[in-house]
Amino acid sequence: MSISERLEEIRRDRLNGSLIIAYSVLGTFMENKSVTEDNNIILSELENVKVSFSGMGLVRNVCSILQSTIRKNEDPVEMSHGLFAEIGKSSEKAVENADSLFQDRVSFVTISNSSMIKEILQRNSTHIKMISLLESRPNLEAIDLARYLKDAGIPCTIYVDASTFYASQETDFCLIGSDSILGDYSLIHKTGTFPLAMSMHHFNKNVYSTGFELKFERAYTMATYPKFMEHSSLEITNLGFQTRNIYFDITPARYITSYITEKGFIEPHKTGS
Repeated sequence: MSISERLEEIRRDRLNGSLIIAYSVLGTFMENKSVTEDNNIILSELENVKVSFSGMGLVRNVCSILQSTIRKNEDPVEMSHGLFAEIGKSSEKAVENADSLFQDRVSFVTISNSSMIKEILQRNSTHIKMISLLESRPNLEAIDLARYLKDAGIPCTIYVDASTFYASQETDFCLIGSDSILGDYSLIHKTGTFPLAMSMHHFNKNVYSTGFELKFERAYTMATYPKFMEHSSLEITNLGFQTRNIYFDITPARYITSYITEKGFIEPHKTGS
């Protein structure tokens, strides 16, 4: 399978998170010792991946870096190996920095099925009393996370996405991943994150989001970000109703207590946002 064919296949992924998809893009190049396919075809397909995954800063940044590398006639295979290692190190350090949230036994709420959150849970399982999971429609990602937690022996409760009122009151804080962090420090994440953050704010609970530098899309703000893709209504209903099936929403910076990154805790309210 050619690089462009593999990238086209990746564009159809509707199940995996940004980390896995970014690794898949990089792996497409890393599987080759050299690139022999027409550069213009690859550049076009990388652009298509960026459009398909609007909302996933890591995927879009990886594609942009590879496009720049190709345009400068540099080696995208070598660049892919370097980015793969950088993502791993940055993610690992951010996960380590989250340990400070677990000095005591705590309960928290999360949404979606973030790979970074899973790593944090694994590191701090003995300090977790309970995890509240919003179901994460339409693909019900919380079910997969609940299975993971059950196998790890970590108690959890699944709430329907509209139950942020209850989940916010019954946990100590909110801990979520990130799909993109924008220049005004607003957060793009799974649909339902915005009402969850507002509810936590109402009840004076902190909201923490994990990420790292390659997830930042600093050129954009909440007002200027490209439109999110809308997905098939069949994921929600087969009765022929008009639907709005959008995977992401944007949470203003004022509802985020801190971003936990490889550089430590970044507090948006102290950045002038």
